[in-house]
Amino acid sequence: MRFNALILCAMLFCCAACGSTGTLSNPQDLAGPAATAPFTINYGDVLEITVWGNDELARKVMVRADGNISYPFMGDMRVAGKSMDQVKRELTRQLVEYIPNAQVTVSLYESRGNMVYVVGKVQRPGMFPIYGPLTPVQALALAGGVTPFASASNIYIVRTMADGTQKSYPFNYNKIASGNTEQNILLQPGDTVVVP
Repeated sequence: MRFNALILCAMLFCCAACGSTGTLSNPQDLAGPAATAPFTINYGDVLEITVWGNDELARKVMVRADGNISYPFMGDMRVAGKSMDQVKRELTRQLVEYIPNAQVTVSLYESRGNMVYVVGKVQRPGMFPIYGPLTPVQALALAGGVTPFASASNIYIVRTMADGTQKSYPFNYNKIASGNTEQNILLQPGDTVVVP
């Protein structure tokens, strides 16, 4: 109960301090997506693709672990990390060879890729969808808070970088609970918050 109360207090501190900026040791690595950043397609997302007047080309396709989808006339196409508009333009460009004046629509059917994971000594470990900017404190709150046996000062965030390598960032919850919001960064899709 005490830890859960501390999480609530920390969230209130974060809301009050959202206009302040802390100093990060490596802001480029730690910075999460801005609130106004365009949605990008992630691994596991399901896209719905339609071509006007060509019902046989309507597809619901999942973005595979390699970041690609498969689509008629095109084979495999890289979509992970791109916006819907970018995928729409690429599909249109390639389909026009077979379907003049192709009118393509690409929409998000199911957002399975915009997830963060909370594991370890929390009340409800699991994966949680990102519907907007999400911080580690908020992710911990979604997981029901840390357990009494958690090492709250040794939490870390595992992030997969663009080149496929993984980096680990320390997150000291006790400092956050004391009002130091410097480490309360924005999480990115695929991040894992590990509570030892």
